[in-house]
Amino acid sequence: MARLMYTAPRLVESLKHLPPILVVGIAAIAGCGEQQPGGDSLSESEAGSLQLDSQPQLLGSVAAMSRADSCVDPTPDEPAWSNIKWGERQEDGSRIGTSRLAPALARDLDLVRWAGKYSLFAVATAGTFRADTIWGSLTLEVHADSSGALPLVGSARSQTDWPAYLTFLSEGKRDQPVVLYYQRHNRGEITLVLGNAVQASDVGVLFNVFNIDSLGMVGRWVDGGRKTLVDSTGRELGPAQGYFCLFRAGS
Repeated sequence: MARLMYTAPRLVESLKHLPPILVVGIAAIAGCGEQQPGGDSLSESEAGSLQLDSQPQLLGSVAAMSRADSCVDPTPDEPAWSNIKWGERQEDGSRIGTSRLAPALARDLDLVRWAGKYSLFAVATAGTFRADTIWGSLTLEVHADSSGALPLVGSARSQTDWPAYLTFLSEGKRDQPVVLYYQRHNRGEITLVLGNAVQASDVGVLFNVFNIDSLGMVGRWVDGGRKTLVDSTGRELGPAQGYFCLFRAGS
């Protein structure tokens, strides 16, 4: 039977090349490398079938797919692009993990221009039993202190229930908070955090932006929680992840 395991944080891990503000949930991803016996589980009917569909399964309006045709995976040859590469275990039991970096963005973006409404299209490419496709809406508004690293906040709503393998601070709700972080010290980086507006650890979905223009944003997403799907053979599938597009819908 397919199970959704909650792995315990047994290691003290540190990550290289990761902006400090993005430590949201990373300790949880570190735990995905080691399986802990027991834990909560989902049945196959809840977690999905054991076969990865050749075509994404749409979780939303079929009519909305016409616009999603223009959404392309920025890393088509690396479905598990967001996986952390772990080094050798140290004497104290810890390991050092290296995370991938999205392409550098401009460091002088006026992100107030990107406040507004968007259509969200996201596809799972690894860490799940099928290539789920999520369609929803997302709204970004100017934060009170727009001069800092936190210029935009808002919310996202899926047209159907969010997949159970995504980790949110308040699970079971169709509407989830969104926070956009913009790092521009050494290189421009934009990350949207879904489902965690208070920077609590082990929860939230990270949306790393690869490209941003007047039409919207495109990039890769990865779940930042402790959940990892385990198939019938006991093999862990790693963190749920995939690619996404945000299509500008209005101001």
